[in-house]
Amino acid sequence: MAGDGELLVLALKAQIDELPDRCPGYHKAVLEALTDIVAYERENTMVKINIVQKTREKTEALSKLIETKGGGK
Repeated sequence: MAGDGELLVLALKAQIDELPDRCPGYHKAVLEALTDIVAYERENTMVKINIVQKTREKTEALSKLIETKGGGK
């Protein structure tokens, strides 16, 4: 039986697969970014981290990927 984390990843993947493909590797990058952000949230509940900064860095990296590989479509 899949754990809650696995179910969440499967649900995210299903939704991400429906997104338009903005650049090569986009779907994989979005899934990785979202799973990292979920992990940040879990970590933040146990030990306070700078979740806002970590999330900002992750989304900026995804944005740069789209800009460089997708030509900023």
